[in-house]
Amino acid sequence: MNYQQVKRAEPEGIYHVGELHVPPVALVATFGEPSEKTPSIESMGEYYFRSANGEHFVVYVLDPDVLPKDLEKTKPQFWLVTDPVPFSIGAERESDVEEFKHWIQVQIKLNS
Repeated sequence: MNYQQVKRAEPEGIYHVGELHVPPVALVATFGEPSEKTPSIESMGEYYFRSANGEHFVVYVLDPDVLPKDLEKTKPQFWLVTDPVPFSIGAERESDVEEFKHWIQVQIKLNS
């Protein structure tokens, strides 16, 4: 399956469907700066993707143990972290999350 990064996509029916453990710096190096957080999600930033058959995916950090208390002050430092961090994946429930995770990891490897 092929995926494309999109600027912003907030289709109805997006749920937390999995996690992806990657270094924040690797996401930035591969996909550029994240989109600004949406008001409804307390995150450090988000990446939006769409599959060739129209499935939407969102990659974001939501874990309170990962998020510092003062998001805006630490946001630049967060995206420089070189150790893997658990990112949440949002998608429609019937989406192939494992295939999407594999695609993200391949893109990061190709970019490194």
